[in-house]
Amino acid sequence: MKRLLFLFAFLSVLIIAGAQDVILEKDVDEQFKGTKGPNMRHFKHLYLGAGTVLDYDEETGASINPLTSAQFIIGYRYKLKLLSFYALGFDLNFKMNRYMFDGDDENPLDLSNPLLIVENEEKHSLTNNGPGLELYQRINIGKRGNTLGKYLDIGVQGQWNMTDVEEYILVNEADPYFGKSRIINRKLTFIEPVSYGLSARIGINKFAIQGYYRLSDYFRSEFSMSELPRLTIALQFALH
Repeated sequence: MKRLLFLFAFLSVLIIAGAQDVILEKDVDEQFKGTKGPNMRHFKHLYLGAGTVLDYDEETGASINPLTSAQFIIGYRYKLKLLSFYALGFDLNFKMNRYMFDGDDENPLDLSNPLLIVENEEKHSLTNNGPGLELYQRINIGKRGNTLGKYLDIGVQGQWNMTDVEEYILVNEADPYFGKSRIINRKLTFIEPVSYGLSARIGINKFAIQGYYRLSDYFRSEFSMSELPRLTIALQFALH
C-alpha cells in the first residue's frame, strides 16, 4: 500500500511539473515571437504627403509663388531596426512638383531662356512627375511602445524626371474671338533626366514634416536659364 501511494504521488508530481513547463513555454513564446510593427525590427507602410516649393534663395528669371506652387507624394517606406534608438531604411515614392511662376516683373522676357519667351501670361507653370528612391537613417527619440513615436530621419534622395510639362494661360485682350488661350509644352529638352539631393524628416507617430534640398541642377547646363528654387517642405501621413 505504501508503494502504491508513493508511486501515485511521484506520478502526480511529474504530471503537474510537465504541465507547468508546457504552459510557461507557450506563454513566453507567444509573448516574444513577434518581430513586426512600428517599433519592431521590421516595419513597412504606405504614406501620403502634400507640401509646397519654397522661394528660398530663388533667382530672377525663375521666381515662383510658394502659395500656389505645390508638391504631392505617395510612397512606400521600410525600416530595419538595428538598435533601440537607431534604424536604417529605404523609401520608394512618386512625386509631383508644380512650380507656379511669378509675373513679368520678377521673370522678364528673355529670348535666350525657353521659359521666358512669352509675355503677359495670366498663369505660367512647370510640372515635374517621377519615381524616386530615398535611403535614410533614423534616430528614435524618447521612450515609446509599439508605435513610431518621435524620430528624426536623415537621408539622400534621387528622382527620375519622367514627365515635365510647361503650361501658359494667356489673356487675349485684343482678340475679339478668343478671351484666353492655353499653351502646353511637353517633352522638354532642357530638363535634366535625373535629380538628387538631401532630405530630413521629423515625425511623431503617423505624422511627419519633411524637407528636401535638391543638390543637382534641374536645367541642362547648355541652356541659359536661372535655376528653380531647390527647397521643398511637405507634411506626410503614414497609412498603417
